[in-house]
Amino acid sequence: LTNCHKSSTGPFRLLLHYLWYSPSSSSLPLGLIRLANKQINWHLVLSSNGKLLAVVQDQCVEIRSVRDDFGSVIGKCQVPKDPNPQWRRVAWSYDCTLLAYADSTGTVRLFDLIGSELFVIPPVVSFPQDFSCAIAGLIFLEYTASAQWSAELLVITYSGGLKSYLVSVGTNQNFQENHTFSFSPHHSRGITSAVYHPGHRGSLINISSLLLTPLENLSSLENSSIQDFTY
Repeated sequence: LTNCHKSSTGPFRLLLHYLWYSPSSSSLPLGLIRLANKQINWHLVLSSNGKLLAVVQDQCVEIRSVRDDFGSVIGKCQVPKDPNPQWRRVAWSYDCTLLAYADSTGTVRLFDLIGSELFVIPPVVSFPQDFSCAIAGLIFLEYTASAQWSAELLVITYSGGLKSYLVSVGTNQNFQENHTFSFSPHHSRGITSAVYHPGHRGSLINISSLLLTPLENLSSLENSSIQDFTY
């Protein structure tokens, strides 16, 4: 009887964990979820130097070059099919040598310019139709590469969580959590986007969110809240 009890502890705890974090208890307002679901399924993201284009397809991200007017594919990043493609995000690194891709679960994948997957940053927790871990902002900061680290990546979720990662793409492909921050005290109902302003002293991040009526209906949209945070 004791052995049976021990063997059921793991699955039982997993069930309780699922019920606690079930989609019905998602921290995101229904209006925000409806708004995000109305976004287009595909993305075109141009690098900061204007020489590379990331084209997000169903199960891959194509990398195209300005050398032939973006006519041919120079790299292809294979990604799993996403049942909620509207929630995906793509970002180029500051030096345009890396591409970050985030799916609707909050999983982040890092690729090089030929499409090779370097590593995967998993979300804290993720369940179907719970988009609190989905990525509202995927941002590479200006970063002076060191002997150990190549870049710094900010991952900001719709629920308002921010994590900074140092990434290495040399012989030791790896990542390390640098620090965390929460926008929840300022945006308790979630955020819709995050924009980085590299020219600002201290690295300015513009955070926006929606202020919805208690009905959380898109037709009841009142206005938007935009705040600046110095990183």
